[in-house]
Amino acid sequence: MALITLHLATIADAEQIREIYNYEVQHTTATFDLVPRTLAEQQQWLAERSGAFATIVAVDADPAPDAPAPTTAVVGFGALSAYKERAASNSDSQPEPFGFGRERQPQLLRRVDRRLCCR
Repeated sequence: MALITLHLATIADAEQIREIYNYEVQHTTATFDLVPRTLAEQQQWLAERSGAFATIVAVDADPAPDAPAPTTAVVGFGALSAYKERAASNSDSQPEPFGFGRERQPQLLRRVDRRLCCR
């Protein structure tokens, strides 16, 4: 059984996040983006998110049976984005969960709730 953990994303997670996001861009309407992101764009997106808007990744920490060393894989990510860029709506946000699945979204939202209440 997969051991899925959540942690704050780092720049090191950018490529795996980009792969998940770009799949959604190319195969679904979940993002409303039309052009896949470059690695530099994904790194910038991550760098712009902190505090209550930080990105959280879901990581499968189970080692592959044939791997010489334990590996981890980002299997989903989520972040809150400002609803509008105007000052009066700074506390409004909308979730952006990708790859989390319904069973993991409550974990993401609980973690976000803790971050919002304490900023």
